Amino acid sequence: LERYFNNQAGWAEGSDYLPERFLKEPSDSGGSKGQVTELDEMLAEYYQLRGWKDGVVPEEKLKELGIL
Repeated sequence: LERYFNNQAGWAEGSDYLPERFLKEPSDSGGSKGQVTELDEMLAEYYQLRGWKDGVVPEEKLKELGIL
């Protein structure tokens, strides 16, 4: 419901982002040491798992959830 509200307020593909340093600077601690965030791949997988299309909740998903 929150994402649907955000979509109505203009959020769409490209609205989900992280600070640039997370995308360019390797982590220096913990289990992610030396890793850089692969945001595009992560978002694609997250959107798919949620049933969203390019960051937007489709009408079919809203109906499935009983929102529409």
